[in-house]
This record gives sequence, structure tokens and C-alpha cells, in this order.
Amino acid sequence: MSDHPPYVAVRHGADRATLPHRVEADGAVWQAVRAWPAKRPGGRLPVELRSGGRVRGAYAAAGEGVRVLPAGEDPALPGLAATVARGTLVSHRPGRRAVVRTDDGYAKVVRPGRTGGVVDAHRRGAFFRTGFGVAGIRGGDEHVVTYAALPGRDLASLGATCADAEWRTLWAAWAEAWPAVLARRPADGEDWPRHTAEDEGQILRTWARHAAAVEGDRDVDGRALATAADRIGETLAALPARAAVPAHRDLHDQQILWHPEHGLSLIDLDTTALADPALDLGNLAAHVDFAVRQERWPAPRGAIALAAISRAADALHVDSARLEAWRLAARFRIACVHRYRPRWRALADAELALLTDFPQERIPA
Repeated sequence: MSDHPPYVAVRHGADRATLPHRVEADGAVWQAVRAWPAKRPGGRLPVELRSGGRVRGAYAAAGEGVRVLPAGEDPALPGLAATVARGTLVSHRPGRRAVVRTDDGYAKVVRPGRTGGVVDAHRRGAFFRTGFGVAGIRGGDEHVVTYAALPGRDLASLGATCADAEWRTLWAAWAEAWPAVLARRPADGEDWPRHTAEDEGQILRTWARHAAAVEGDRDVDGRALATAADRIGETLAALPARAAVPAHRDLHDQQILWHPEHGLSLIDLDTTALADPALDLGNLAAHVDFAVRQERWPAPRGAIALAAISRAADALHVDSARLEAWRLAARFRIACVHRYRPRWRALADAELALLTDFPQERIPA
């Protein structure tokens, strides 16, 4: 029996596992929004496609072009079809997970046996409830975890649409809430995993390999990427020791919601851990930088966000050298990730060129 999943036939002439901007399937044109690294060298790249409000999973593989999965299906996610039948698919990483919006909340579909880790991470994430809304878990089984809906819109979209006064208000609220939450400590007996500078360095080295393995808008030097990852990781490891604090570990503008009446909320708490207090701050700052470079946000809005992050860093006694080290690490990782997003490949390649061509102390902002 073939180990390849069933595919809907598509019209696409590529014979290499490159990422096109679009493919045709079922009489529609689908944008290739993002992809993820293959499990093994030369393997298939999982791809998320969008057309209007619809989402489809696909794979890009050498010699096969792009093959699109049947709507609402994924052989690796047995719970997906039944979940999509009662909602709308809003994101899909083929082979790993999907999110479905339902009438009363959201459902996260994962591989069989993986829901326990998701539930544990979100229980740890309840720590942030003293300053932020956190979705309650409503139920689930071995395939699916369901959550209540949270009010508000993510900062990614608000940065381009809300009024200036509201933008300043929400960032002022975040700058006050984040340090206040971290002034507490987890309850005794709570089992939090630790994420160290060495762990982050390994992630950077892994993403350097991934970035070198996919075709972009310009050639990248895999050795230069590996050297940059090593250098940035060594800088993190050399920072003076700090007490670890609860961390989201993937804090960025799409993970923070704002509602004028209900305030701020956090979503996607799957990666919670104890980590350097600068990790989330640096990650958020690097995503703000990238939003401005993408021209999703005007520069003055980026400046307001960065000023709020700086105030939070001061309140947490995170000095500028520590913040910038973690910000640079996130900047490198974000650029590597965006080599897998066709719309932003050129920007990602330009970022990586800067990060590999300059000594660390002279990398342009």
C-alpha cells in the first residue's frame, strides 16, 4: 500500500519541490500562503492554500509539483473531517494540526494521542489569566481539543485598521499587564518545562538548515546561515544567568487579541514554558520589526509598539543587551520561517543577507 495520502489532481507544471505563489484545483485559484519544512531531506513540504475564505492542505514534492488534499481531509488527522463538518477550517498544517471555527468557539485537531500535551500546555497558560483573557478548554478526545471563543481582534489586523488612539491604548495596556503578570510565580507543584538559551540556539541551527533547504528568490549560503545561527546562539548562551519566568514562547501580534471593553487576551498557548524574561519580549519586538518591513503596519505604529515593549523590559529589569540578543535571535528565525511563505520570500532573503553579511555588532536595525 502506498504511504502517500490521497490527492485531488491539480494543474501545476512544477517538477521540483519549490513553492509557487498559486496553484489551480477544483476550478479555483489557490494562493500558497505558507509551508513548513519536510520531515526529511528531499521529502514533501506541507503547504497551506487559501482561496477567498477557504483553506486547503497540500504538499509540494520534487517530481510531483503541488498536490492538494481533498477538502477538509488529512490522513494524518483522523478527527479533521468530522470537525470540519460542524465548522469552518481556518488553518491547516498538513500532517500536524488544523484549527476549525465552530459556532461556539474553536477546535484544534491534532494527530492521535497528541491532545494531552496540548491540554497540559493550556492549563499552564492559565497562569496568564491575572492580566489577560485565556480561552477555557471545553472538551475533547484523542483527536480534538475544543476551546471557548475569546473577544477581540488580533494585533496583526488592528495595526492596519484601528484608530491611533486605540493603538496607543492597547499597547499601554499590554505594557502594564505583561510585567504585572510575570511578577507572580507559578503555584508550587506546577510542572513547567524549561526552555534555555541552549535550547533556543538549537532551534536557530535547525531553522538555518531548513532555510537552506528550500528555494527562495535568491541563493542562500547554507554555511553562512549555520555560522550566523551559531554566533547568535553563542551570544544567548553567554548572557548572565536570570531567573526563568513563565513564557508564551511564541508571543507575536497574531497571538494577542484586543477588545475595547474586555481588554487583552492570549491565544495558542501550546508552547508555554519557563524561560528567560527577554525571550517573549525579543520575539514580540522582532515581529513588530517584521510587520513594519512587510508594510503591514506604518512605521509610527511600530514605534509605539516597540516603546511599549521597552517599558515592559524596564519593569522586568531586562537590560538592552539581553533584549537585543533575544530580538536578534527571533529576527533570524522569523526570516528563516518566511522563506517558506511565497509572498514574503524576497523580504526574508533580504533579511538573511543582512544577518549573514554583517558582524553581529553592526547588523542594521
